[in-house]
Amino acid sequence: MGMGAYLCIASNGYPPTVSKRIVVSVDFPPMLWIPHQLIGAARGKTVVLECYTEAHPASLNYWTRGDGNMIYDSEKYHIENRIGNPEYKIHMLLTVRYMEETDFGTYRCVAKNPRGETDGSIKIYDSGPPPTTSPPPTTEAEMFDKINNQVWDLADNRTRKRPSPLAVSGHEGEGTQGERIEMEERLNLPALSANAVSLALAHHYCPLLLTLALIASHLY
Repeated sequence: MGMGAYLCIASNGYPPTVSKRIVVSVDFPPMLWIPHQLIGAARGKTVVLECYTEAHPASLNYWTRGDGNMIYDSEKYHIENRIGNPEYKIHMLLTVRYMEETDFGTYRCVAKNPRGETDGSIKIYDSGPPPTTSPPPTTEAEMFDKINNQVWDLADNRTRKRPSPLAVSGHEGEGTQGERIEMEERLNLPALSANAVSLALAHHYCPLLLTLALIASHLY
């Protein structure tokens, strides 16, 4: 910028030497740049946002959210302005503690003086791991597999055993069909048709029966 103190010295070889100190000051509107405009953070972590400004006369520097609401020093936020060299350079820092869902979004650093105003934006996005959810079963056989696995009974906090093939196919009394429907509702699955149940039973239990038959033939 060329701002600063200049010293003019006059000498002709005979003392005394004469000098004059002159201070040059240039007024200009704020200038601003941001090293990182997109920052990823996980929930519960602390994030530091940075802006660098230059202005003369000295600018008024502050932070806002994307909706324009001004940010103040608090338990959630810590604001710091570090004076650089030369003094018209300012390093703005905003610390956001314990990131929550409402803390993600856009932040703005603003600098203004009598010569003008400027601002820049920084966006914080949630970089946490994606939720680990298994996709729903896509075929009737897969749905039967899920029903036939152990079901956690939330009512009395115990683990049920696998339903027997006869119970699932509806040959052990009037209550077995209701039990199958209840398990399907717990797993949020559609009701299975009789054909699907038969196919699933054949798929799962025929190999077992065949193995038992082979063992019996060797024994007798």
